Amino acid sequence: MRRLLLLVFLLCVTRLAWAQQPAFCGTPSPTKEALDAYQRWAKNLRTQRTAAGPTVFVPVVFTFVRPASEAGQPTRTAQLDATRNTHWLEKAFRPGNLSFFIAGFRTLDNDADFNREWYTQFDPSIAQRVQKNAVNVVVVPKIGSGFAGFAYYPSSSGQPSNLIFLHYDYFPYAQQLFPHEMGHYFNLLHTFETTFGAELANGANCATAGDLVCDTPADPYGRPDARVSGCTYTGTATDANGQAYNPDPHNLMSYWYSRGCFADRFSAGQFERAYGGYLFRQHNPGHGENRYDFSALPRDAVPSDLRISREEEGVKLSFLP
Repeated sequence: MRRLLLLVFLLCVTRLAWAQQPAFCGTPSPTKEALDAYQRWAKNLRTQRTAAGPTVFVPVVFTFVRPASEAGQPTRTAQLDATRNTHWLEKAFRPGNLSFFIAGFRTLDNDADFNREWYTQFDPSIAQRVQKNAVNVVVVPKIGSGFAGFAYYPSSSGQPSNLIFLHYDYFPYAQQLFPHEMGHYFNLLHTFETTFGAELANGANCATAGDLVCDTPADPYGRPDARVSGCTYTGTATDANGQAYNPDPHNLMSYWYSRGCFADRFSAGQFERAYGGYLFRQHNPGHGENRYDFSALPRDAVPSDLRISREEEGVKLSFLP
């Protein structure tokens, strides 16, 4: 019997699905040591260039973690979700000269990985079991602590950092989650970051506090007096100088999507920092068995037995029996 999948691209269904499933990112703040290493490197980079360079093409490999009982079974639905999510990733980052393509699909079919909560029970051996020449996106059924995903910042320490984890339940609706986690992968912080100090509303300390990006407004998200109505900020939170905040609820590195806002953009400064994060990874590719690069080639991301037809309500994807 013919199996049918009906997916409507570029319409509100993805947005509505996300709104029904607010989720949070588990990416921890980078350590001061890691940040200082990047800042020293970036300072030298800025003497050579002031904006993102020519477009670079970044390979992405998706690894689906499944139980042993599913070994050998196809992953076509998950592959379609990955293809759609890569479209959203491309749309979010392409203005910053970062372009993405699918370099492959893989599976890890064993019960130990399937039952693991990857945030709270991380297994470092995963770095040796994924691909070494692409960004690795690992899709898992359990993360832990209520998180929908997490990523690793660029690192010069040699520790495993070539990993992004996404939860299966949110993977079909990752229009905002996936670009958010890829932002972390390329060294973007949350707009409401305070590990390095709270950013002032006037941005006077933007280079050393908050998200360290000076064209993203200071963000008081998480404070009880910070709120939105619809998607307009209506909070009364003030900074250390008594000045009111005016954050951007639509920024992809914010958390305002959990209050119903649709996040769909990065700032020019975030694009520059993310491009720098890409270059930093190119120059700090890990050590020994954790070494990686971005040399993978594209693959045909569409299954050979897939048929695509345009219909009034969207695009119908059907598999041959």
